[in-house]
Amino acid sequence: MTMLDHLRRLFRYDEWANREVIASLKAAGRPPARSPQLIAHVLGTEYEWFSRIEGSRSPLVVWPDLEVAECDEHAGHLHTMWSNYLDNSMGEHLSRPVSYKNSKGESWTNSVEDILTHTVMHSVYHRGQIASELRMSGHTPAYTDFVHAVRQIRAEAGHTGAEALHPFGAHLGVLALLRNVGDLVVVLAGQAEEHLRAGDYAK
Repeated sequence: MTMLDHLRRLFRYDEWANREVIASLKAAGRPPARSPQLIAHVLGTEYEWFSRIEGSRSPLVVWPDLEVAECDEHAGHLHTMWSNYLDNSMGEHLSRPVSYKNSKGESWTNSVEDILTHTVMHSVYHRGQIASELRMSGHTPAYTDFVHAVRQIRAEAGHTGAEALHPFGAHLGVLALLRNVGDLVVVLAGQAEEHLRAGDYAK
């Protein structure tokens, strides 16, 4: 399995998880005020990173004021954007350097691979915040663990055996990669918390 294949799989998972969270906010009726803001931030930040890669202007700020229904619409747009980008990318594109300015006006350069990985991990972190807020408010949060996604999708598709291990279209080699991603989630979640405290939301 190539890193590009792995990233395609992670972004398919990201789209599924964002949809699950949006559905949980709709089901809550009156969710905590912060929860819709957080999923809007997830979407706004995904637009921002995509725009940095493409050298274009993001259609949203990183903390947009969106209704839940608008979040649903933007999640669909982002899925199409990321799918088209990744499906038309080559492996060598991942090492391409991308120069940009963060929300503080600081200039940085990162590879496409680093940006794509960060984008997914950033979304994971904030979806966890939403789940905590919903649970503390007496609502039922979306269950968006990666392994749960795999189980649910393979059950819906009726997959069995080895095929059931990669319903997002990946190969068995992803299992080893996921252990590394799990370690990365812990590191980036800590970094994201520091950024939130510092007010640097689009670092």
